[in-house]
Amino acid sequence: MTTNLKVNRLMIGASTLVVLVSTLVLAQLDSHQDVQLSKTQVADVNNWDMQTIKVSPDGLHVACVGGLEGKKTVYVDSEHGVVYDDIVKGSLSFMSDGKSVVYAARRKDAWFIVTGDKEGEPYDGIGTGTPMVTPDGKKIAYVVKKNNKALAICDGKEGPPYSSIGGLRLSPDGTRIAYIAQKEIRGPVLAVVDGVKGTPYVDADSLIFSADSKHVAYLAKTSDKPPLPILPFKFCVVLDGKPGPEFEDIDRKSITFSNDGKRMAYSARQGGECFVVLDGERGDNFRGIGAGSLLFSPDGKRVAFAAQKENAWCAVIDHKVCEPYQGVAEIKFSPDGKSFAYVGVNRGVSTLVIDGKEMCQYPAIAKVLFGPDSKRIALVVFQDRKVAVILDGNVGKNYDGFSTMMHFSLSSKHITYAARTGGKWVVVLDKFEGPPYDTILDPALGGADISFVQETSVRYLALDGSKLVRVEQKLK
Repeated sequence: MTTNLKVNRLMIGASTLVVLVSTLVLAQLDSHQDVQLSKTQVADVNNWDMQTIKVSPDGLHVACVGGLEGKKTVYVDSEHGVVYDDIVKGSLSFMSDGKSVVYAARRKDAWFIVTGDKEGEPYDGIGTGTPMVTPDGKKIAYVVKKNNKALAICDGKEGPPYSSIGGLRLSPDGTRIAYIAQKEIRGPVLAVVDGVKGTPYVDADSLIFSADSKHVAYLAKTSDKPPLPILPFKFCVVLDGKPGPEFEDIDRKSITFSNDGKRMAYSARQGGECFVVLDGERGDNFRGIGAGSLLFSPDGKRVAFAAQKENAWCAVIDHKVCEPYQGVAEIKFSPDGKSFAYVGVNRGVSTLVIDGKEMCQYPAIAKVLFGPDSKRIALVVFQDRKVAVILDGNVGKNYDGFSTMMHFSLSSKHITYAARTGGKWVVVLDKFEGPPYDTILDPALGGADISFVQETSVRYLALDGSKLVRVEQKLK
């Protein structure tokens, strides 16, 4: 089934991007083409708790907590480890070799950090969310309870004792450690960065390292009670130990660095007005700032966010307020930082806007993705209770559901995604479907994803009944 389409061409760099500008019936494209498949059974997951699954960085091994003999153990692929009374959910991680794992476990009243097949010394407790492993998989950090005190341990070295420790963070390069500590119950709270104690505050949280690991920031509450009943609390963002301006409220999840670590931004509120603080400078006032919308361009030169102005929402790009809509979503910069896109929503109609120009409309646009070359854009659109991918004006097959996984190849010539049809899930490479499975594992399950291993070949993990299989799917 096909339909006549009107198209609008937009120049991005030296290429022509083709996008649809008319409402249309999604076309059914033939996807029954042969692909080369290589399947390897990883394990039988009958006894696994799939909410605890972890995938090794190279995607070749899988670990999971599961049941055995009425107790708990960790499975790595099809092999199980030592049996414990309990294993902490969220504590499982792979080490640098991509085969051995680390996790927190309990036997009777004693808690242990287990690395590979080696059990550490017993503790009275293990901190929530630990152990943590550095991105290179070489160092381990965790919080323990010992003699009624909390200790942070990194690479086998114990830090000073505190009444409580939380918010443990490791820098991306694995060389730095930071956490929030409290000397006494109900006492002041301070950040400890690389062993150096910061200024005590009423409260502190939301530690974050910059991508280059050179900077660290966190949110601090500077006043517990207002000086007068009519005055608000005060908060500030502390950057490398230096407190920034104080405001009535700061969105703790909005603190973000540019990729090069040279710039920082967050959203705040003062006197009923909301605004973005960029490099320490307060920006224009708005009625609201969209949660999770604040971002830098990949090169760090540009910044964007969604803002409420009067009764409408607008995308704000480089301090310029764009056209108003009832809602704004999917704000994205191209990888080269030269173009931007977002979705504006009015009365149940979603409009794709690229560099300030309205390009196409659908009942709903769920995802916008630039290719690595910054020239191609893929959309996930919903219409007539179906979902499809649109790429360069080509409409993909209708599906019943869509996952969060959609990726371009490095050259941007190929695209892959997971979709649901007939109660099963398939991986689509360009327009060609792989075999149906009960589940395609996604990032919410231990970091699993569809990844390009070659320009025309992808790898993923799937469930076929109780069998976990690793699939390599290649275009012929």
